[in-house]
Amino acid sequence: MSHAEAIARIGPKPEGDAAGMERLAAELRRIARGVGETTDIRLTNWESDRARATKARIDSAAATASTATCELNSAAGILEGEAADLAVRQERWAARYAELTGRCPS
Repeated sequence: MSHAEAIARIGPKPEGDAAGMERLAAELRRIARGVGETTDIRLTNWESDRARATKARIDSAAATASTATCELNSAAGILEGEAADLAVRQERWAARYAELTGRCPS
């Protein structure tokens, strides 16, 4: 079967870069680890109105960092799942293409 006939039958190869998605997920997790390490900030031995205001700002920033860590890890998990799904779909497509045409896709 020709390339055009095979594509007409099975459709185009699923688009995407599963390895690139995995690399991005790993980078997101690396960033999340760095942000997560900053969520437990303590400021002791400083008592004044300015100290209380500063501590409140630090607490707020730490809460934001914690949320960001969760969001980054969640996004990484979604990317990892989608990358795995894409890799499977691309492998199945390549196997079917080879079955139909007798050659590996280029």
